[in-house]
Amino acid sequence: CYKKYEPEKVYYYVLRVDRQFQPDPSYIHRTYREFIEFNEKLNNFYPLAKFHVLPRSSNLIRGNTRDAALQRMHDISLFLKGLMLLAHEISHADIVYTFFHPLLRDQEGVNETTISIASPPGNSMSNSSQAMSRRDTLYGPAIAGQVKLSIVYKNMSLVIMIMHAKNLVSSRSTAPDSY
Repeated sequence: CYKKYEPEKVYYYVLRVDRQFQPDPSYIHRTYREFIEFNEKLNNFYPLAKFHVLPRSSNLIRGNTRDAALQRMHDISLFLKGLMLLAHEISHADIVYTFFHPLLRDQEGVNETTISIASPPGNSMSNSSQAMSRRDTLYGPAIAGQVKLSIVYKNMSLVIMIMHAKNLVSSRSTAPDSY
């Protein structure tokens, strides 16, 4: 998990999602509040199913601390393992697929968040190292900088405009040409 300020401190939990017939996994980023909502919706849709209870708050640990985030990571893990062991019509329901479908924020900032992924205690190689080595294998070493793009599909044509770029590293000794 990693924390982000928007404007309050929020912990995001990163899940690796392996899909059938897709060789590369995707990584989704969800807050504990989103897991609570998902749990409640599942309980509403399937009232007879036994899901692991995700506690709304803990009396022992303050809500948005690192210790609370690690405890919640354990609870989320138990919830997800239990969900995958349930009947096929529950574990493969549309609501489950929707929850694990990547959002825009999952596709933004991959370079930022894979560095911060925490691993549960006891792993010899951290999830962060695995994620970084996997990303480096696929895309090469990390590239710094930002690019703002405008992508529009209109009238049967795709228009891509580079709005601005900053902090990019170049192997050329001369300044980049905008054309």
